[in-house]
Amino acid sequence: MEEFKITSKNGFRALVVVLSGIMTVSAFAETEEQKGVFRAGFDFSLASLEVNELEPSDEIAIAWGLKVGYESPNGFGVELGSRKYVNANFFSTLIPGTDVTLEHSILYVLPTYTWAYSNNTFLRAKLGFGRWASDYAVNIDPERNSNDRENRTETGIDPYLGIEGGFQFKHVELGLFYDYQSADFVEVKGGGIALSYRF
Repeated sequence: MEEFKITSKNGFRALVVVLSGIMTVSAFAETEEQKGVFRAGFDFSLASLEVNELEPSDEIAIAWGLKVGYESPNGFGVELGSRKYVNANFFSTLIPGTDVTLEHSILYVLPTYTWAYSNNTFLRAKLGFGRWASDYAVNIDPERNSNDRENRTETGIDPYLGIEGGFQFKHVELGLFYDYQSADFVEVKGGGIALSYRF
């Protein structure tokens, strides 16, 4: 059963690599008459973080991020960004009385495809990889000494996907988004609002 899970996960990663490569190459296949659009912006979101063998005490984590992107005339593009999640606290189900304070961040590169409509609305799909890092402090005995914490770090690279929609004008883009990443250590599901400048 474990072997099947590993094979399935590796197969999904391989599929993401292939699709990401096709989308990235297509993004830069533009003509001299048609030029693409660059964008830079920021986002704010609320997310649910689920950590293996830990039970959340605060259901929602706050996140903010920065991103830059390129969109070709044929709809293909690429987005590079980072996002940091704060205010995430957990309790260990393995060690009773142990609490964990977590700060989670993601650096991602996502090939994209954008459907632009005549009424200035758009829908964008994203699929690629994100490098995540979780810095957390473990309080083994909170009743004895709340300041006695052990700092730990987990990192990894896993598939990352998202969808975004909203309004798109000549120089401004405003939208709502939903992102998801499932990793060995932590699963992140969240959404929020994004604002970008197009040039």
